[in-house]
Amino acid sequence: MSQDTYEDNRGWQKGQARTYTDSEVAEHICAIKRKRIENKNYFVGSNYVHMDYAKQFPDKEPPSVWFIDKTIRQAGLQTKKPKKRKKGGAEYLLYPVEAIRDLGSVHQSADFIGKKYIAGQREPITIFSTSYYAPFKLYQIKPVVAEQAIYAIENLTKLWRKYPLPDVLRIDNGLQFRGTARGKRYLSTFLKFLLNLGIVPLFGSPSKPWTNPHIEGHNRVFNEKV
Repeated sequence: MSQDTYEDNRGWQKGQARTYTDSEVAEHICAIKRKRIENKNYFVGSNYVHMDYAKQFPDKEPPSVWFIDKTIRQAGLQTKKPKKRKKGGAEYLLYPVEAIRDLGSVHQSADFIGKKYIAGQREPITIFSTSYYAPFKLYQIKPVVAEQAIYAIENLTKLWRKYPLPDVLRIDNGLQFRGTARGKRYLSTFLKFLLNLGIVPLFGSPSKPWTNPHIEGHNRVFNEKV
């Protein structure tokens, strides 16, 4: 049976990309982008414009990040040139790939997916994600209250009741994992949790997300699709 439009009454043709005909939406996007630039906000990317739009117009369905990218590009409001990844980055950082493989057979990674806004909701959601990547693959996401170690520990504890403890857990340099950024350094609650279980915490290189590719790749797909 042929179907011309989706049953949820979205209104655009099946099999075709969605388009926005309301120029007012584009104007709002540009205004939000300009405001972030004028306020010298550190985060000015399309994801943050998307979140601002959702907060500013809670009763309207926010446009996609793809449409925001396109609008900003056409308006000449891009603030960064695309970064070109240097070849041989792992070699430059002397990243010990072989040594990591020798740490054990079961490898897992974990991360928080920052605050995301869902259409129709004023409050953002925070998600904890984790991924086994050797010797088997398993990706899991769970909504949590906040980006805090206690919620990472809670979700991992539940997961490890069913699946094996990893020999290695890859994490980034977020404070919820490594501890405080000020004052005297100490082992964080999360690191003590791992070490008491005999799990080796493996930190990715700062500002080099590709050194933790397994979880970052899954999170990117989640952001794009959801």
